[in-house]
Amino acid sequence: MIRSITHISRRFYAYQNERFPLVLLSLSLFPVTLSSAAVVSKFTIMGIVLGFIASLAYIFHIRVNDEERDFEHDTAHHSTRPLQRGIITLNELKIINATAIFLVALIAILSGLEATFIALIMIIYSYFARHDFFYREKIRRHFFIYNLVHIIQILLLQIFVYAVIANRIQFTELLLAHFLFTLTGTAIFEFVRKLKIPGEDGTGMDTYTHHLGFNKSMTVYSVLILLNTILFFFISEMIRPGIMIWIYSSIAVMVVGCSIWVHWIKKVGATDKLMQGIFLLVYAAYNVSIYVFIH
Repeated sequence: MIRSITHISRRFYAYQNERFPLVLLSLSLFPVTLSSAAVVSKFTIMGIVLGFIASLAYIFHIRVNDEERDFEHDTAHHSTRPLQRGIITLNELKIINATAIFLVALIAILSGLEATFIALIMIIYSYFARHDFFYREKIRRHFFIYNLVHIIQILLLQIFVYAVIANRIQFTELLLAHFLFTLTGTAIFEFVRKLKIPGEDGTGMDTYTHHLGFNKSMTVYSVLILLNTILFFFISEMIRPGIMIWIYSSIAVMVVGCSIWVHWIKKVGATDKLMQGIFLLVYAAYNVSIYVFIH
């Protein structure tokens, strides 16, 4: 038993390095959980911890669903991915996924009826999403709609995090602004992971650069970054208006803008990682700042 757990743990560690990077996900999810706590009416440290754990667990659940749903497609078009290389099996991922769903359900029950109800909706929606709403080939032909219906899972998760932290959600102007802020952040993370360097789109026709081209994709990414910063500025002005917010937001836009410009010109792996890394840090800083401004 212990040997089996150790074996799966080693295989999962190798898998997560490529497909579910826990460190990077934590750097994005924990700051968002902090800012979510700041905009609800009341919160506890335990609520923040539970919200963070539930977020990681549910996103892993989505990842496993994606692996199962796209197994044949990935085998044909992404043969170098861990599952296709045999680093871990789908059954092993399902075992870990069962633990993740148990954690989400347990946290929901501990957090009250509202969180439990939202968790139930999340799990039911994820079931239909795993099966492409039983319109597999039809929905896959519409790339943007296909991605949109799966992004909705993250938006449900954000509402769930509010419920876990606050027990009962109070829809204030600040909370709604924060929800839009996290919505654009989610859109950016979803978009940038499918924004590929010219020539690296592969054969799966499953990237934004394949459908829009590199220049249009970079333009959309830039607009999303600007919108996310505007929403951060708007939230900050609601909390603590002042000239420092203008300076802070301007510096952030310039730093992210420079990374976008460099990648737009160079179009290499190093500049791609630089662009993604800088946004990750800036987005984390935005979320931590919202928490600090309020508390």
